[in-house]
Amino acid sequence: MREFSPYGVLGPVGPYDKGLLLFDGFEGSDVWVKTGTGSDYVWEFAGGAAFTGAKGLQAKTKQTTPADGDYVQGVRTFPFPYRRLIFTRVRFLLWTVSLVDHLMIRLDFYDGIKQRACAYKYVPATPAFQYLNTLGTWSSLAALAMNFPQLVWQQVDFSIDLSLNQYSKVWLSGKLVDMSSVGYYEVGVTTERKATITLYLECAASTYAAMWVDDIFIGEHVAI
Repeated sequence: MREFSPYGVLGPVGPYDKGLLLFDGFEGSDVWVKTGTGSDYVWEFAGGAAFTGAKGLQAKTKQTTPADGDYVQGVRTFPFPYRRLIFTRVRFLLWTVSLVDHLMIRLDFYDGIKQRACAYKYVPATPAFQYLNTLGTWSSLAALAMNFPQLVWQQVDFSIDLSLNQYSKVWLSGKLVDMSSVGYYEVGVTTERKATITLYLECAASTYAAMWVDDIFIGEHVAI
């Protein structure tokens, strides 16, 4: 896809360059590490879940005796960046929105000294759009508290600054928020050097929750 080529593009949170760290269109082999409540949660690359291409990710919490708090999660590693400004884009679609407790997108950077985490969480019932703060708790962004219709694709773009340990900007389905003075969470000491992205879906009721995801991109910025 030209939009996600290694030659870069000007997105809503700024331009990114040739530093393509990860692109997953869910077309090939599934290399995500999956976990979830129970044994019949779903994490599969499916034709009906595509935004572009032939396939997208279909994720469902467990379907046998579902309950509030059931979850499904996938984690994937990608190369640790050499530039400090990082851009992420995720496209997602929620099935029955009222059955979703929350959807979380999280990046973790293990630099051999600290594990640093930046994450966003969408809570439909409130509605609320929250970020993981420096205390490891959730703070809300009032400007992005919006209702999403079910079965409609949404897009979130966000950028972070690894050298300042701060968020930078976040764009959610047409609304932009400047977070350039907001720090993210330092989890603790680590000897590993890697980076990961986590997708997490939690159920809010006694019926399973489901979502589609496609076209995940993580790249390095020229400028923010």
